[in-house]
Amino acid sequence: MSGVPGVRVAAEAAILSCGLVLAFLAYRAYRNTESAALGLVTVGFCLVSLGAVAGVALPFVTPVELALGLTVQNVLTAVGLAALVYSLCVSKTGVDTGSGPA
Repeated sequence: MSGVPGVRVAAEAAILSCGLVLAFLAYRAYRNTESAALGLVTVGFCLVSLGAVAGVALPFVTPVELALGLTVQNVLTAVGLAALVYSLCVSKTGVDTGSGPA
C-alpha cells in the first residue's frame, strides 16, 4: 500500500492540471464572446480543480483532519459541477426552460 498515496497525488495533479487548462480555455472563450454560460463554465472548472487540490493539500498544510479536507473537496466539487450544469441551461435571455425552439 505504499504506492497508493503517490498514485493519489499523481491523480490529483492530473485533475488539477487538466481542470486549469479547461478553465483557461473557457475563460479565453468567455472573453471573446462575453457569454454568461462560458463564464459559469470557467467558474465551474476552477472550483472542481480547487476542490481536487484542497482534498489533498489542506490536511498537510493546515492542522485540520483528513475528513475536513475531504469534506471541503466534496463541497467545492459539488458547487463546481452545479455551476457547469447551470451553464448548460443558460441561454442568451436567461434560463432555458426547454419549451419552444431555441
